[in-house]
Amino acid sequence: MPKLYLSLVLVIASASGATAQPHASGSNGARSAYAALVAAEIRRHTPLASKLGEGQAACRFRVGQSGEVSWISCTASSARHERLLWSVIEATHTPPPPGGSFLGEQSVHFH
Repeated sequence: MPKLYLSLVLVIASASGATAQPHASGSNGARSAYAALVAAEIRRHTPLASKLGEGQAACRFRVGQSGEVSWISCTASSARHERLLWSVIEATHTPPPPGGSFLGEQSVHFH
């Protein structure tokens, strides 16, 4: 079975997503710690192997006040790659983010 390598990129961004600006209020340390928590939760839900073959997927997502993902938008090299990453992001549940919301991005390269 081909291995799935996770290349995690989490970006705290403005509400518009146009620039890489902090979205949540609070200290930079609190936002960085929350990004690390989200990254760990995503890794926990990411399968170590997949039969999908070579491909890529990237999803932008928002974690709302409840700590659950409230919005996801993905692009991928195939619909199957997109569905897999979408399901990983959708399964992510964390404590409420500092400042009330968190906007992140996850990229995966499938081998």
